[in-house]
Amino acid sequence: MFVPHMSRHFINRLGLLTLLSSVALMPIQTAAAVYHQHQPVKLVTQLTVPKSMSAANSLSSSQNRPSSSDAAMSTTTSDSQSAANTILPVGTSTDFFTPNTVYGLRPDGTGHVAEDPDKNNGGVERWYLGEEPEDIKPYLQTPRTAGLAYQDPSGWFNGKGVAADQCVGFASSYFYALWAQKGSEQRLPQVKVAMGGDAAADWAKAVGGHTSSVPHAGAIAGTGHDHPEPLGTNPYGHTFVVIHVLANGDIIAAEQNGLYSGGNNTKGAGTNQWNYMLISKHCYHDIIHAQFFTPSYDADNQSRWQLKW
Repeated sequence: MFVPHMSRHFINRLGLLTLLSSVALMPIQTAAAVYHQHQPVKLVTQLTVPKSMSAANSLSSSQNRPSSSDAAMSTTTSDSQSAANTILPVGTSTDFFTPNTVYGLRPDGTGHVAEDPDKNNGGVERWYLGEEPEDIKPYLQTPRTAGLAYQDPSGWFNGKGVAADQCVGFASSYFYALWAQKGSEQRLPQVKVAMGGDAAADWAKAVGGHTSSVPHAGAIAGTGHDHPEPLGTNPYGHTFVVIHVLANGDIIAAEQNGLYSGGNNTKGAGTNQWNYMLISKHCYHDIIHAQFFTPSYDADNQSRWQLKW
């Protein structure tokens, strides 16, 4: 576990009782360590978040949304909703390994960013890996901590052949790596989705459950075949994985093959890549009618599944 070092002088000065009381107020759980390109990755310290802070509640009631000052997520945040940061090893190019710092998880339905994807980008704003705005980075989680390598099929169960540079190859591989049953660590079935627009429905059918129009962190999404870009490529549709839901309902997501990674990467086609994007609630809910599947909310046995960033 990544825990700040506390000296004996510090403990003596503040008093052991004060220290123990402070620790007791911060429940945490630790994600599994992973192996990536022969480089160790430190453990990610996460907050335990009750479902009362879920996106489902935050999107349906403004009472669950924090004020702008409460939701300003900076790297210096020290309140009880922040956790220890994890520093990840870098490669020959830091563009390949964003974020290099993985921040403590924020509950869905929290946070504000300056970017407005509805204003100039048709509801979607994308970035090449390593070029994300500073206010976006604190919300990012990286597929590396889930075991996926970058520009290498290691950790991708559906990352070879025709799917290697496609949205379905990345989204299915990442989604599969993120979920396990509580206690037994049993994984999801491996579903090789043929078309991105069917991703949420295909996974819901295989796991047992239903799709939803409400996104949550860790959800796999499918956008309909009848919608053009920004989030649908006729006749196949598009799929991605939700990283975080902001207070206004906009979502931060990871994808491949949306012009900034994979086969459609405008900097040069590649395989086994990903990039991040910001999608407005208006876009995914009212325009493209995206469907989501989150095992801990939408599966028939939802109480058995847990997200493991």
